[in-house]
Formats: sequence, C-alpha cells, structure tokens
Amino acid sequence: MGHVRDVRESGFTMGGINVTLGSVLAAIVLLIAFLVLSAVLRRGLRRYGSRHDKLSQSSLYTVERLLHYLLLVIGVLWALTVAGIPMAKMTVFAGALGVGLGFGLQAIFNNFVSGLILLFDRSLRVGDFVELQSGVHG
Repeated sequence: MGHVRDVRESGFTMGGINVTLGSVLAAIVLLIAFLVLSAVLRRGLRRYGSRHDKLSQSSLYTVERLLHYLLLVIGVLWALTVAGIPMAKMTVFAGALGVGLGFGLQAIFNNFVSGLILLFDRSLRVGDFVELQSGVHG
C-alpha cells in the first residue's frame, strides 16, 4: 500500500517556513472572524450613537474607522502567524513596504494619513459639504 498523506501535512516549505493547507485555512477563517467582529462592533457603535444624541457623529465615525483598522491589522498579523509565517521573517517585507510607501504609494499613503488627520482635527464632520477651488465638490 502507498503512503497516505494527511491533508494537514500537505504544503510547501520556502525559506525555512513550512506552510500547510490546514494552517492556511485556519488563517483564512481567523481573518474572516476578525472582519465579522469588526462589522459587529461598528454596528454596535452606530446603535449606541443613535441612542445617545449628545455624541457627535464625526467622533463616532472616527472611533469606528480606528477600531476597524486596528482589528484588521491585528487579524492579518495573527493570521500570518497561524499560517506559519513568523513575524521575525517579515522584516524584509516591512522594509520593502516602507520603500514602496516612500516611492510608489506615497500619494495614496499621504491621502490616507491626511484623512486620519481630518478625522482627529474635527474641522470637517460627517455630512459636511465641501467644494474645492477646482470645482470638485462632495
């Protein structure tokens, strides 16, 4: 009889990292769980905000966004660890991402950070109408 491999054992090894099908599936399930948790918590915050009229909608939106980003980062990092990719091996990737943000993604990253600054600054609120000199409005 031939050797029967367990599904959890099938995978590949690259750079000393062993990634199996089971670990990848567990990582995907964990990531989906964090996305669902984020959606549930954001919905709960919205309900809380609708019951309390004294809360500003812009502050509530800021907390929702930060909570979503925080849970997303934690979920991705934990999912990578569950998949068998240790964070110590990610230093090269983090360096490459830093160079990418410095050059190619600079405008996108700049807009993201500017959006966070506007949320914290509270000079603009959710529902405000903005019109630029170029004629763009929204």
